[in-house]
Amino acid sequence: MRIRLKNPVIRSEYLLIYRHVGPLDTTVRLKYSAIALPHLTTPESLATLLKPFGRTDTDSIVLSIKTKTSKKKKSSSDEVKLGTALVPFKRIGDAFAAVCASGVRERGLEGIQISWAGNGGGEPELIGWLKRYGKLGASSEVAKEQKPSGSSPHLVSLSVGCFDLSF
Repeated sequence: MRIRLKNPVIRSEYLLIYRHVGPLDTTVRLKYSAIALPHLTTPESLATLLKPFGRTDTDSIVLSIKTKTSKKKKSSSDEVKLGTALVPFKRIGDAFAAVCASGVRERGLEGIQISWAGNGGGEPELIGWLKRYGKLGASSEVAKEQKPSGSSPHLVSLSVGCFDLSF
């Protein structure tokens, strides 16, 4: 779907936001138990897990696995291994799809929290703009008739000049 922005005010606002896509706008943060998911210990394993959503920049994935112990008890049974990763996608739409699928068993993400890496975990400005103008998510008529469900929002593809933003 190609979006044509005829309203000059909306078009100028979109171009302003689009030109200022931040460095973390395509990056997601994963949090999970490394004990429950021991196979997620390398950047390659994370890239494989997220491959259904789109291409990731495997060389730039940052992975940290830390052991935390309970402050009350100091036994080895109280240790918890937590995995945290920053995974940059090639396209913002692919990152959006991964965030929408956070924790969904059917997508292989049970026990994995996926959120945005930038803006303190909040969505990028471009995603908010697309939602505000009805270019991302259910149409306003459908949204009025239906209550939100656990399914993923409607995704669109944008082409602006030589840039491609797929959602």
